[in-house]
Amino acid sequence: MNAPIINPLDKDIQDAFINARLLLGFDPGARDFIRAAALSEEPKAKSAPSEDLPPLEKIKAAVKNGEKEESAALIKTLLDNGISSETIIKEGLTAAMTEIGDGYGAGKVYLPQVMMAAEAMQAAFKELKRILPEMNSSAKGTLVIGTVKGDIHDLGKNIVAALMENSGYRVIDLGKDVDPEVFVQAVKDHHADLAGLCSLMTTTLPEMEHTVKALKEETPGVKILVGGAVVTQDYASRIGAPNYCRDGIAAVKIADRLTGKEE
Repeated sequence: MNAPIINPLDKDIQDAFINARLLLGFDPGARDFIRAAALSEEPKAKSAPSEDLPPLEKIKAAVKNGEKEESAALIKTLLDNGISSETIIKEGLTAAMTEIGDGYGAGKVYLPQVMMAAEAMQAAFKELKRILPEMNSSAKGTLVIGTVKGDIHDLGKNIVAALMENSGYRVIDLGKDVDPEVFVQAVKDHHADLAGLCSLMTTTLPEMEHTVKALKEETPGVKILVGGAVVTQDYASRIGAPNYCRDGIAAVKIADRLTGKEE
């Protein structure tokens, strides 16, 4: 059968169609499937075709949909239309990730969507820096970031690093399982304004405390950001690092406040 007669408004038919597209490989990145799941309890708003959107809305849509190639390709179009790099970053890239972050916090957007959007934003930002090399020397500040010693998980750290870089920070990513001494030396070597510590496992929380202590003793001028699945505001305050970031969007906002770049 290739031409069934169906009621397209029937919920079971809609679900079957969405599931079939996913299973047959017609839904790249499972975007439609995830979106349908997130909106299953809400009335679906009709959206305008992407080609009918204004330039900034196009790149916002591309980032939110996780379309890396499209996001990067739109950068030149936006610049050719006289839109400044600052506007592209603030009203296009950052605005898109803010909406994704808000949706994630509300339970309407899932982690794969956040990751795909962050990758699309990073691709666009790299293209922007390629076209405008002078942007590389106009960072808001320098961030040293890594997962603390004993913790080999870096997914959340990678998302935070991408969002911080895309928001205008120079990011020095130390990777995972990083010794306190390595954090301290990197802050000194790069004259970092900020240090970001991540932890996913409860067993590595003591290492976060040791790293915070080392940074405060050896580099008292650096502002420390902490976060991760097992970190809470209470724990962060208890170890002397009150700048707790519950996600990447929060990290950018807190970093802007600490560096005086908040708008």
